[in-house]
Amino acid sequence: MTENTFTFSGLLTVKDVCAVIKMSRFWIYEQVEKGEFPAPLKFGRSIRWKAEDVRQYLDKKELERQVH
Repeated sequence: MTENTFTFSGLLTVKDVCAVIKMSRFWIYEQVEKGEFPAPLKFGRSIRWKAEDVRQYLDKKELERQVH
C-alpha cells in the first residue's frame, strides 16, 4: 500500500487544501456540500480544515483506488 508522503499538521486554509489535493476551491466546496469531503471548521470569518481530516480523506481515496 502506498502511503501519502507529504507532511502537514494543524489547520489548513482552502489554499493549502487545494495545493495538497490538486483540486480547485470550487471542487472542494462542492464536495463538502455533497458530504464527500471533510467539512471545515469555522472561526468567525476564517475557514480551516484539520490536516488529519484531509489526510484521512486521501488515505480513504487511496484504499478505494486500490480496491477498484
